[in-house]
Amino acid sequence: MFISLEIDYVNESFDEIESLNFCRFIQESVNNVIKHANAKTLIVNILKQTDGIKILIKDNELGFDVGDKITHNSLGLKTMSERISMLKGSFLIKSKPAEGISILVQ
Repeated sequence: MFISLEIDYVNESFDEIESLNFCRFIQESVNNVIKHANAKTLIVNILKQTDGIKILIKDNELGFDVGDKITHNSLGLKTMSERISMLKGSFLIKSKPAEGISILVQ
């Protein structure tokens, strides 16, 4: 798998608990790509901006129907969303079967 990383220094943006939620979110997102996506490419961008932090995690393979996962109460997506909510952020998933997935957090 080809992996592209662009990671700004964001450590000072979080306290200890926020840092743990941030790291676990990234870990779960990357782990999901490795376990489920059958992707050839993974992009992880963590960018510090004047109004906060922007995270983009994107792969290029299987994808899934987001509505179907939400309808079936995916625990993984729910946990990821809750972690971002604790950080006072927004969480958006874009995906279609056979078109990959993009996770955008602001």
